Amino acid sequence: LTANNPGSNDLIDADMEAYETDLKDILQLYFNYVHQLVDVIGTYRELLEEEWENAKKICTQISNGDIEAGLNFSHLACELIEKIEEDLKTQVDKCCDNLHERSLMDEDVDQRLAFIESCREFKTVVQEA
Repeated sequence: LTANNPGSNDLIDADMEAYETDLKDILQLYFNYVHQLVDVIGTYRELLEEEWENAKKICTQISNGDIEAGLNFSHLACELIEKIEEDLKTQVDKCCDNLHERSLMDEDVDQRLAFIESCREFKTVVQEA
C-alpha cells in the first residue's frame, strides 16, 4: 500500500511523531502527578520506590523517557531527603526539649528512669527515619 503512494510514508512519519509527542505529554502529566503525590504524602519512601519501578518499565518505551524519569525521580528523591531531614530535626529537637524538662524535675523523681525514657524517644525517632 505504501509502495504505491510515496506520500503515505510522510503521513505515517507525521502520525508517529504526533503519537510520540502525546506519549511525552502523558509522561509529563504522570511526573506532575507523582510530584503532587509526594507533596501530599510527605516522607513515605515506599511510594516513591513503587512509582520508580513503574516508571522504569514504561519510560524505556518512550523516546528519552528514561532520561526524563531519571531526572524527575532524582529531583523527587532530593525533595524527600530534605523533608526527612526537616522532620528528623524537628523530632530530635522535641526529644532534646523533653530530656531537658526531665532533667529539671524534682530530685524525688528517678532521674535514671527519665533518662531511659528519653533514650527510648530518640531510638523511636531514629527507627522511624
